[in-house]
Amino acid sequence: MIFDAGFFYLPKTGYTMAMILLIDSSQSNSLRLSLTSKKDSVFDINIKAHHTQSEKLLPLLEEQLTKFHLKLSDITGIQVENRGEGFTNLRIGVTTANALAFALGISVTPIKGKALKKKGIMVVQPEYSRAPHITVKKPQVSN
Repeated sequence: MIFDAGFFYLPKTGYTMAMILLIDSSQSNSLRLSLTSKKDSVFDINIKAHHTQSEKLLPLLEEQLTKFHLKLSDITGIQVENRGEGFTNLRIGVTTANALAFALGISVTPIKGKALKKKGIMVVQPEYSRAPHITVKKPQVSN
């Protein structure tokens, strides 16, 4: 990797400029990962992942990076879809984006809105279209 004033060239791949990873787990039945370099799409993959985003996200990312001779450290920024209906699947994408950005020391930004500063670091918060339903309702007891 050769750096020059904020840009870089990856000799094995031929890609230059910033490498931005997009994570979209906002739909309960799919998962989308996209990596762009300047205006070029390195990969853009959308798979079926019915409530299995947590099992598929990181292995899919590793598979795609390996396929294109890239490493996690080649990613220079992350965008994440932060709005949607599903509570768990949305949190999976947002949490993964925040964790990767923190670990790699790169920026993370939401598709809509702004990242927030929490405890000295920038993070994206999920925004839900409705209240979460994560517990089973207790049966009504009649008197």
